[in-house]
Amino acid sequence: MQLVLRIAAYLTFLLGIGLLGRLLGMYSLSGMVDMLHMLLGIATAILALVVLGNTIRQDGIRGIAAWFPLLPLALGILWYTSMNGVMALIAIHAVLGLTAIGLIEMHLARRKRAQRAALGQQ
Repeated sequence: MQLVLRIAAYLTFLLGIGLLGRLLGMYSLSGMVDMLHMLLGIATAILALVVLGNTIRQDGIRGIAAWFPLLPLALGILWYTSMNGVMALIAIHAVLGLTAIGLIEMHLARRKRAQRAALGQQ
């Protein structure tokens, strides 16, 4: 599940870069890329809650990593439904998305280190 979460997050990021190029007029993409980006964003937020949710109460970073992907998702849906064309909103959405990926990676790395330490103590 962790690998699926990471793949979904990075694919969402790559599609977002593609959509940014389209918004800047560099090239054109089909509307299917919009939908795929949105569906992968939803999948990333749900997977983050499923994969990281069982450790929410252990410490702050773990809880934030589980819930933070909901912020870029909410902002993206807001932009898609009503605030279309506000470039500042897109920039905030991108920063929140990158932060969500970073927090997910931090959480997964901490989990891996904790598992290694537990194996080393046995």
